[in-house]
Amino acid sequence: MDGYVSKPIRPDALFSELARVVPGCVRDETPPTTIPTMVSPSKDACAGGAVDRSALLERVEGDMELLGDIIELFKEDSVRQIAAIRDALDKKQASAVERAAHTLKGTCGTLGAPEAAAAALELEKLAAAGDLSRARESLRLLEERVRWAGKLLDEVKQECLR
Repeated sequence: MDGYVSKPIRPDALFSELARVVPGCVRDETPPTTIPTMVSPSKDACAGGAVDRSALLERVEGDMELLGDIIELFKEDSVRQIAAIRDALDKKQASAVERAAHTLKGTCGTLGAPEAAAAALELEKLAAAGDLSRARESLRLLEERVRWAGKLLDEVKQECLR
């Protein structure tokens, strides 16, 4: 291993590290697609959390089609991960809860949904400690924050289609 780039992967950090470890590696300097100004979330949205739109758009380098695809994948995968957590809780399988919460935490972090990522981290920590006594309450908060992030991401997707 000659280098390291932490998650979430940012293209500028990845290409910098590649240039450092692979001399002569040149990045294509094609200008990114114009990124539209995003509408700020409403007052109610702030109460449920927010999505860091600028970070999200930076991660896809302004590629609106890619962003739309990623949002759809997030919505599908978050449903699967939450179902996996619920199933693992029913079976009292702390390690399975921990894995699914960890996966969801990473996805939420990558998509610029820090409140949802924080809720997933809390559940992951409970499961890692083998303490599932508060896990259902933690799961309810996670579901609420993921649902809210999904709504905000849908707004971003709609803006991308305009």
